[in-house]
Amino acid sequence: MLWVQKTRKRFITTLAGPIEASIVTRHCPDHKDMVSRPKNDISPPKSIYGYDVIAETGRLRFIENKQVREIHQQFLERGIHIPERTIYDLCDRFLLYVTAVHREGHPAISRLLKKRGGYVLHVDSSGHHGPMILLLRDSWSGVRLHAAPIRSEAAEWVIPHLQEVKVRFGDPLAIVRDMSKGFKAAIEAIFPGVYVIVCHYHFLQAVGMRLFEPYYPRFRGRIDRRGVKKRLRSLQRTLQRRAQKNEEESLALSIVEDILAYPKDGKGLGYPFSLPNVDFYRRCLDASVIVRKAIMDQARNNIHSPILSHLEDSLRLLSPPPAVLGRLHADYEDLERRWSWFQRIRKVLRYRNGPIPLSTRVHLSDRDLEKGRLKLDWLLCKIEEVERIGNVDGHTRSLRKDLRKLATLIKEHRHELFAPNVKIVANGRTAIRKLPRTNEPVETDFRMARRHLRRIRGNSDVEPQFQREGAGLLIAHNLRHREYVRMVYGTLGQMAARFAKVSQDSPTPI
Repeated sequence: MLWVQKTRKRFITTLAGPIEASIVTRHCPDHKDMVSRPKNDISPPKSIYGYDVIAETGRLRFIENKQVREIHQQFLERGIHIPERTIYDLCDRFLLYVTAVHREGHPAISRLLKKRGGYVLHVDSSGHHGPMILLLRDSWSGVRLHAAPIRSEAAEWVIPHLQEVKVRFGDPLAIVRDMSKGFKAAIEAIFPGVYVIVCHYHFLQAVGMRLFEPYYPRFRGRIDRRGVKKRLRSLQRTLQRRAQKNEEESLALSIVEDILAYPKDGKGLGYPFSLPNVDFYRRCLDASVIVRKAIMDQARNNIHSPILSHLEDSLRLLSPPPAVLGRLHADYEDLERRWSWFQRIRKVLRYRNGPIPLSTRVHLSDRDLEKGRLKLDWLLCKIEEVERIGNVDGHTRSLRKDLRKLATLIKEHRHELFAPNVKIVANGRTAIRKLPRTNEPVETDFRMARRHLRRIRGNSDVEPQFQREGAGLLIAHNLRHREYVRMVYGTLGQMAARFAKVSQDSPTPI
């Protein structure tokens, strides 16, 4: 029989309203140092807010993307008053509990991966400056296996996290990584012999940087310094304000609008997957021919064309005398040749234009994989042919030098670009599964996290908060995964009960 040592009463705020809880501490009369404290499944230790309040706050914040003032207002409508500052603290505690439950759910996640026949590990990190957030994700199940802040992508910071994934889930069937040397060294140290796939997107990005640096930035600077865009926008505004336009003004407006629509050529992709200023220059060249022809047609009828002449004067800024900026057109032609080589590599890697530009969601069959390898060899032969012939078709010495570097890069990663499909045993059945080609799922998670932070902050300055709570936020994305929720929590409505069962010895401090 234990004796009562202490009795304390405390009011705890729950979704059902405030309740009075009696906390009775007992001790053994024969062993004074043996104290029995009651199990509290209503609220965390030393907290006046119940697990259900924490779970509801996190659900509103991280699943419904509500701002703190919106959560505060919803609680007030339900007769629950929680200060806004406290809601911030409850959101942080929710992420800690989600991370702790995720760690305790590793055995169930491991059984899910084995049931599916294994897993494909995506390794990537994100951070615009300073420390980064590392995310390890399974491609087939879509479960985020591990997320943690790291100081950099150096192998010494990545190895401990890969080691933890290996201990808990075993070796993956394949690993998808970017071009980071730190990731490469860490993967080779922890997963020797596992097939590694270089993300096609990152590989193409590296190819583009090798082909277009420093030539495109120099070309872009020369275009911007000419002031053509500013003059065209000014002319566009002037013509748009005129209610009644004659034929000449209508023609000039349509030409200007077509030139200024040059960003559409990139289909929403950034540099180096599109070269906006090259597209702008090309449109200006085409427009110059049209404008000159229209002016001459008007001149034959003794009609003066002031608007078209003004437009032609603006476009002439891109065609200065050779002594001034004669390199501008030469740089344009050089970039066009480099772009044609970039497009060739893109076709070899089977990036097809579809509903999504540069879509990589199409998995390749064994036949497609073999075609890709053959096309890589064909591309290498083309590069060797250019090197052998020399300055053919305007291939300058600098371009040939960059193509040699490109050939070296392709040879280095040839065996990592087209991964063979794998045979797995899932649910007692043998099947062939196609491996992913990019880190797109991980990049999508990073975009979702930043989009969520922009929504709840109301501005785009999200990097400090992303570095602070990005790891927990990425793990919380698993709450949108129906099978994960069923396996780890049962239902979202049972989150509070699951939080109450978190071990006090959890590696995540609550």
